[in-house]
Amino acid sequence: MKSKTIRGIIYIICITSSVFVSAQEVVPLSQIVRNMLLYHPQALEAKYRVDQAGAELLKARGMFDPVVDFQWNQKNYEAKNYYQIGRSEIKIPTPLGIDIKTGYETNRGLFLNPESNTPAGGLLYAGLSASLLQGLVIDERRAGRKMAEIGMNIADEGLNVNNNNLVYQSVLHYLGWTQSYKSVILFRQAVGNVNQRLQAVRNQVLSGDRPGIDTVEVNIQRQLLEISLQEAEASLVQNRTMLNTFIWNVGLENVGLSPNDIPEEKIDTVGNVTSDITLETLVQNHPELRQYNLKLDQMDVERRLKTDKLKPNVVLSYNPLFEPVSESLVNNVTFENFKFGVSLYMPLYLRKERGDIRLINSKMNEVKMINLDKTTNIMAKYQAYVVEYNNVRRQLQILEETVILYRQMYEAEIQLFEIGESSLFLVNTREQNLIQSEIKRLELEIKMYKAYFGIFYVSGALPDFFN
Repeated sequence: MKSKTIRGIIYIICITSSVFVSAQEVVPLSQIVRNMLLYHPQALEAKYRVDQAGAELLKARGMFDPVVDFQWNQKNYEAKNYYQIGRSEIKIPTPLGIDIKTGYETNRGLFLNPESNTPAGGLLYAGLSASLLQGLVIDERRAGRKMAEIGMNIADEGLNVNNNNLVYQSVLHYLGWTQSYKSVILFRQAVGNVNQRLQAVRNQVLSGDRPGIDTVEVNIQRQLLEISLQEAEASLVQNRTMLNTFIWNVGLENVGLSPNDIPEEKIDTVGNVTSDITLETLVQNHPELRQYNLKLDQMDVERRLKTDKLKPNVVLSYNPLFEPVSESLVNNVTFENFKFGVSLYMPLYLRKERGDIRLINSKMNEVKMINLDKTTNIMAKYQAYVVEYNNVRRQLQILEETVILYRQMYEAEIQLFEIGESSLFLVNTREQNLIQSEIKRLELEIKMYKAYFGIFYVSGALPDFFN
């Protein structure tokens, strides 16, 4: 009769728990990650850095924009026209390092410099200027544009690195929240069971079927479980609080989880993961390693520019001149009237230029060493995560069977206790072993998830997992 009463109480608790759980809302890990990548300040900060790189690229491309230049200067004093100087010009920079320009001048006045005199109808000119040695292959404009293009790619990879790290941190906090939540559920059930057992023992003590010392033993078990429950609840609050820092809304408000939100029961994963990735594949796909390679490309452009500074700076300019005096301007084009100029500039010792080249070479070697060390560490971590995942996954399969066996022994001991053929010591021992095995199984499950997501993290592809 007492056994039926206990089972009835357990049935009522199960029905109540199922109604309570149904009122809760499961929050999948994928939902939190996608929300975070959209609204988290660190994710938005990385996107702004991409925008800044795009602005730098636009700025560098602007160095090749055509330029219109217009000037007009006039001086009148005591009814005398001292001078009128007017000039309009269009200058077109080209990617070949040659500047093309055309313009119109009209100058007159009593005190005008003779070399500035123009015909009555003004003077048209067209021509080009080009560097013959230094600046022929590369110059500041072309180098700046190329470095800005590479910088745009570096910013894109930086966004991937930032999101990869951010997702991994959120995953770890979500798994911590999951572990503490399941631990709380486990200990609440255990405390509920021991309270039922304590009430049953008290009834048996009052009826004279059991000695009063049995209530002391059950109380000890209850107190130990309540301490474990309190620790699990404190851990749940801490992990939930940390996870809340990753949950934002479109208004950039840190909204966190709702009071009734609970983690998903099981996160889908694949089967065995093999370590067949090659070093070459890792370097090609990992955003952080691609960043280093892009930085080397950017520095190589800078080195080429500085190496070009060792050449003499020789600039040649040629502008044919013609007067617009007829309906057809082409008829007036002649190579007899022109402006021609050449300039030469070259430091004698080139110490600044040689120092710049030495400095950039040293910086490039430094980045290469950092890249080599980072590549080695990432490859080692990848292989370690693969080994850990497969190993823990096999352990978890074994421990799940162990938990089933412990549960069978515990339930059998309860039945023996109810008919008076077992002791509280054995019941408590079986219960402790069952709880420890379930806690260990939970720890292994979370450890397996951490290793599994760690594989994607060290590969630099964790955000892609949730796409």
